[in-house]
Amino acid sequence: MKSQILSELIALIFSEKPRHSEVIFIHAWGDLFEEILAHAAKMYKQCAAKYIVLNGLENYELYKPGFSDWKDSLTKNYGVSREMILAINPAYNTGEEARELMNFIAARQIKSVLIISVPQHIIRAFLTDLGAMCEKGLSLDLNCSTFDHVAWHEKIEVESDSPGGSQEITTRLGRFGSEILRIIEYRKAVEEGNKNFVIASIEEGLMYLKRKK
Repeated sequence: MKSQILSELIALIFSEKPRHSEVIFIHAWGDLFEEILAHAAKMYKQCAAKYIVLNGLENYELYKPGFSDWKDSLTKNYGVSREMILAINPAYNTGEEARELMNFIAARQIKSVLIISVPQHIIRAFLTDLGAMCEKGLSLDLNCSTFDHVAWHEKIEVESDSPGGSQEITTRLGRFGSEILRIIEYRKAVEEGNKNFVIASIEEGLMYLKRKK
């Protein structure tokens, strides 16, 4: 039953049609970052958004591009005005990003947000943002989007979750699978009262998206 609910959630997220959103938020990720910036710029125009919001961290992975580089790329390569690109406080993982995003949204009384991330991360990103939204007591039109075409079996190098950890060599499909395991692990931590984690359940994510249809 749980796998059926997960499959339905994945199908809904990957078929989600972006609607008008005041803000587009891009979750930081090292792999496919130029592709995700191109997609975000496209959605920025399609959704008639006011701002693109980024993680304020200057390096999203060790020695890799961060806020300033992404902002430069959005401006120079995709024609987004610099003053329309804003930052949340620097955040070192998806949970911190989600909480800082909700602080940003609450301070500006924003009502609609489009979440963007790479395909292998979009499920956990959406559920984490939904969990942070509920934790903050906000009522938002929270949408999500990723791009369709990705080389799932291509080998990639991913920074370890542990501080100072080694690089993980995997495929994007392998990383997608490990992201599902993270969802289960982090949700269990939330249910056990661990305040270091914030993530909605698979069931809550599915219910939220179905209500919007």
